[in-house]
Amino acid sequence: MLEALLFSFFLEVGYIPYDATVTPEDWIQVDSVFYTDLDATLRFHFLFVGGGMKAFMWPNGSDAAGIPTFWPYRMDYRFNVGLLIGPVTVGLRHLCSHPVMPYVTWNRVTTPKDGAYTELFLRIEGGRK
Repeated sequence: MLEALLFSFFLEVGYIPYDATVTPEDWIQVDSVFYTDLDATLRFHFLFVGGGMKAFMWPNGSDAAGIPTFWPYRMDYRFNVGLLIGPVTVGLRHLCSHPVMPYVTWNRVTTPKDGAYTELFLRIEGGRK
């Protein structure tokens, strides 16, 4: 039975030169953003469940004066579950973004922004693996 259980994961680090959010009330800009991304998935025969999180961090010397090096300011979370039937995947995916602390831009504190959405999807894949 355990031979049918598959665990996979990834860890990623990266750099975003420019991160901006524009709303009717505010404009949030953060330059030189580093991030870490961690994801894990558990698969049992044709059923899968997984999730992950991405942390966005200000580097030292950003316009967020006084914040220590690589201080996280936002976290994005993912959760997914579904069925894999040959080349077809049917699933549900939830993504949300939450502030870790108020955004600081141009030496002022702005209102943190939250967001989320859920997808129901059908994917058909082709080609050689």
